[in-house]
Amino acid sequence: MLTPAATVLVHNHSPEALAEQLHQKWLADGRFAPIAANIVLHVRKTNSSGIALSSCVLALLLNDYRNRLEVRRRSRLMFRNSVKALFEYAT
Repeated sequence: MLTPAATVLVHNHSPEALAEQLHQKWLADGRFAPIAANIVLHVRKTNSSGIALSSCVLALLLNDYRNRLEVRRRSRLMFRNSVKALFEYAT
């Protein structure tokens, strides 16, 4: 279940904007990856924009994977967090 604050974010932002916010947070903090995956799963099950959010998040994950060497060169921490997010989203 989403917190009231998360519910407001889902309703007040486009799927693209919300996906980008989640993306920036999980890149900065690896502990956020499971939370982001749960948010996407919950929104997908309960909200009409859930499929769009899920698609946007998947596109960001795939882009990070495609650019993995560049991400790793810039920041090993961001690379590690990106991999964590990919695994959380896939499981």
